[in-house]
Amino acid sequence: MKSNEHRVDELSWPHQVASMGHRHFDDVSQTCLDLGTKYMQMPFGVISSIHRNVYRIDKVFGRPPGLEVDDEWSVEETPCFRVLAAECIFSCPDLLEDKGADFAIFAQKHGIRGFISAPIWVNQSVQGTLSFFSNEVQETVDPKIAQALELAAFGLSRFLEFEHFKNIRELMNIQLKEALEDVKALHGLLPICASCKKIRDVDGLWVKFEEYVAKHSLAQLSHGLCKPCVKDLYGFDPYEMDSEEEECSCGG
Repeated sequence: MKSNEHRVDELSWPHQVASMGHRHFDDVSQTCLDLGTKYMQMPFGVISSIHRNVYRIDKVFGRPPGLEVDDEWSVEETPCFRVLAAECIFSCPDLLEDKGADFAIFAQKHGIRGFISAPIWVNQSVQGTLSFFSNEVQETVDPKIAQALELAAFGLSRFLEFEHFKNIRELMNIQLKEALEDVKALHGLLPICASCKKIRDVDGLWVKFEEYVAKHSLAQLSHGLCKPCVKDLYGFDPYEMDSEEEECSCGG
């Protein structure tokens, strides 16, 4: 690392990120990269996401050579593989000196030398990384610098989790609204056939009464026969049978 001259205070950088309130993640990440490059004294900053062994560039700062938003690689090809595997900060003063690592080829291709990265946690798993790097060899990372980077990554994790749960809440609200609209439909004016008693739905289709009620409410229907229908269908009056059974039981 370079001299501490002009470097922002060690704690002010991650604290500024964490204290940005419920702002949009894009604003928070941009501020994080801006402050981080000043503090880390490394010209390039990257926020990535990791999904199913794919490393994807989501945010960049400082026009890093050969790295663009939406670029993707296998995680094993990138230096962030060490972050994902160990679930902790990884730093290297010169990636090209790590000859045995697959990511040395990646570093050489993109002109990356000094590198430091911290995991971004969402829902108790590493979902991305916050990384800073330079095209020059760097000094060994000071523990305080690593701690500040870890705190900043934790601040990003907090905002991503907030976005995640906000999206879940919005989805649940939409589902609840749709369910309430279905229930309310039973309280409105229902077009019903005067002959077969089918109900016309919003699409103009005539459906059985049972199907409509089952679809638009929580009611569960069971079937039986009323006494007038028993007489029409089977030719006897269930009222008369009831009265005969009562007389029989009394007379016996």
